[in-house]
Amino acid sequence: MNALPVALFWLLAIWGAASTRPVLLYLFFATMPFGAFAAVPTALTGGLTLTATPIVALLLIARTFADRRGPAAFLTLAVMPGRLMLLALFWLVAAVATAFLPRLFAGTVMVVPVRGLVDAPQPLHASPQNLSQFIYMTIAVLSVFAFARLLRQPAMRQHALRAIWLGGVVTALTGLLDQSSQFLPLDPLLAPFRTATYALLTGVEVLGSKRVVGLMPEASSYGGLCLAFLSALYFY
Repeated sequence: MNALPVALFWLLAIWGAASTRPVLLYLFFATMPFGAFAAVPTALTGGLTLTATPIVALLLIARTFADRRGPAAFLTLAVMPGRLMLLALFWLVAAVATAFLPRLFAGTVMVVPVRGLVDAPQPLHASPQNLSQFIYMTIAVLSVFAFARLLRQPAMRQHALRAIWLGGVVTALTGLLDQSSQFLPLDPLLAPFRTATYALLTGVEVLGSKRVVGLMPEASSYGGLCLAFLSALYFY
């Protein structure tokens, strides 16, 4: 059962990568609500969770900078102070921090783990999560570079607005499905989309009311996503 959503995602991703239409742009926003879905089986990644949106983002980044002027456009964005130089410097600092700080401060700083069951704080140590979070951040930074070039075209800005609308609709629908799972036997339908290896707080109740998580790891990440889409739709 878990293989079906993975296969469906990769079929859509391959279609988007091969299409001349902005399919990847729509897929980028539509996959955001699936934050608990491992698009690559974790048995193949050594327990590292790769969700759908970063994979689509990588394909979008590759498509955006794959032409002859792509490398020059990327370097221009990275080194110009009036463009994305500060973001590039932030990424550089994060790379150094990821490589050295978990080892430099190992055992001296207490952190809350984000994998498995959330328990008590534990001493800091180098772990796959350090690398995975840096990979996610790197993809996010490169996505900003890609959108900075992609959205210079008015037509693409209109497609982006429609894609945000699609992402908001999918986010609302996943929340409705999660809320309805209290009353309908929907858990077998939702379970294949909750395959991430980090902590999943999907059955938490507060004062007798279930916290809605959609297909995100927990309620606060789902709520943040809802607010992000609502703000984007309102202001754009």
